[in-house]
Amino acid sequence: MYYPSQLANVQTPELSQANEPPGQCPTGYYSSDGFKPCQPCPQGSYQPDPGRTLCFPCGGGLSTKREGASSFHDCEAKVQCSPGHYYNTTVHRCIRCPLGTYQTEFRQNYCISCPGNTTTDFDGATSVSQCKNRECGGEMGEFTGYIESPNYPGNYPANVECTWNINPRQNARFSS
Repeated sequence: MYYPSQLANVQTPELSQANEPPGQCPTGYYSSDGFKPCQPCPQGSYQPDPGRTLCFPCGGGLSTKREGASSFHDCEAKVQCSPGHYYNTTVHRCIRCPLGTYQTEFRQNYCISCPGNTTTDFDGATSVSQCKNRECGGEMGEFTGYIESPNYPGNYPANVECTWNINPRQNARFSS
C-alpha cells in the first residue's frame, strides 16, 4: 500500500485478542502503565501496538469515526476526498493517487498499490481493475509458440508498444 505520511498496521480493536500477553492493553487502547484496566484511544487518535501508555494523534486535519482506533488507516480526512484521491496531511488537501495506486473509497488518507507486476495508465485510479499488466508476453519453442498482448484478455494499456520478431525456419507455417 502507498502511505503518504505514516506507517499503518491494519487491525481492529478488540478487548480480548489472542496474540497479546494477558493483562496488557490491546491495540486501540492504552493506560498509564500499558496494563488493564485500559481506556480506548480517544476519537482522533490510534494505537497499533498492545501494552502502550498513549495513543498517536491522527494529526493533519484527520480524525477517527470512533474511539479505540488501532491503525492510521482509521484516521479519515474531514475533507470529502473522492475515490482516486487521498488526503495529504502535509499540504492539507486531496491529491490524486499516483501511478500504480488506486483508492476506491471517499475520505481516505492513503492509496492502495496495484497488485503484482501491474500499474495504472494514469494517476487518480479508482479501482483495482484499472491496474494493468504492461509487459509484452509470449513464448516461442522449436515447433510451437504464442504471442500475447499486455493485459490480455483486457484492454491494451496506454503508452505501451510491443514488437515481436519471429524468425521462422525455412518452410515453416503460421496459423492463428
